[in-house]
Amino acid sequence: MWYAELKTDLLAARDARQVALEQALSLEKTATLLLSLGIPGDNKCPPGAQRLFRWAHRSLLVAYPELSETATGEDILGPYAIFTGPVDPDLLKRGCIELETSFPVSRLLDADVYNAIGTAVDREALQLEQRRCLICDAPAKECIRLTRHPHIELVNKAHELLRQFSY
Repeated sequence: MWYAELKTDLLAARDARQVALEQALSLEKTATLLLSLGIPGDNKCPPGAQRLFRWAHRSLLVAYPELSETATGEDILGPYAIFTGPVDPDLLKRGCIELETSFPVSRLLDADVYNAIGTAVDREALQLEQRRCLICDAPAKECIRLTRHPHIELVNKAHELLRQFSY
């Protein structure tokens, strides 16, 4: 029973974030950025997650001072923030990928960038390599599709990475 309730709560949080994202996209800025965390497991905000998020949030605002925060919050999926601004979406996505790959723990960040018409700017469109798996060096999508790693191994790896932010 708890699983069905959790699933319902997760879907409701995703829907609420989507509404906030659509409101930001309606502002018709050059770029919109949704910053969140991609932490496996039921606990989407284990020790260290808030500090990692705040670090990424500050890093983005320093690198892109022209961005304005249009929404921020925390839900069952963890913390999130939505930014808009007159930034080239392709350059913003490249900068976000640099942030996501700057440290092993930053792999837990999820920075989705959208252009002025609301289309997601993805790695493939920029001819960049796919996001890597938390456990091995294969593309993450491949490992997920093949369920290559036990779920608990992914959860443990994420918690291990977050330890440096857990003080």
